[in-house]
Amino acid sequence: MSAPPPKKRRQNWSKFEEDALIKIYRDRNICSMLDSKSLKAATIYDIVVKDLEKLGIVRTATQVQQKWQSLRKIHRAGKSVNGTSGEKGIDTDQDV
Repeated sequence: MSAPPPKKRRQNWSKFEEDALIKIYRDRNICSMLDSKSLKAATIYDIVVKDLEKLGIVRTATQVQQKWQSLRKIHRAGKSVNGTSGEKGIDTDQDV
């Protein structure tokens, strides 16, 4: 029996890629599209993937979805900490 092949390490998102993702979400009102349920989520993420590809960024719809959830989680945590007195604030310079 041979050992299973090692798992590939995920490629980290660069600052440029994160900024591009945020800009696409803002410019296209992706959050509103997801909330309205007028299109399937998979279709919306495919739109984002195509917009990223135009910028030379190659990501899957799953990667986009996971990254967006991660960015929102970080943003919410920062807003929560910043609203508490006595705590050193976290920079949440971008609305997510």
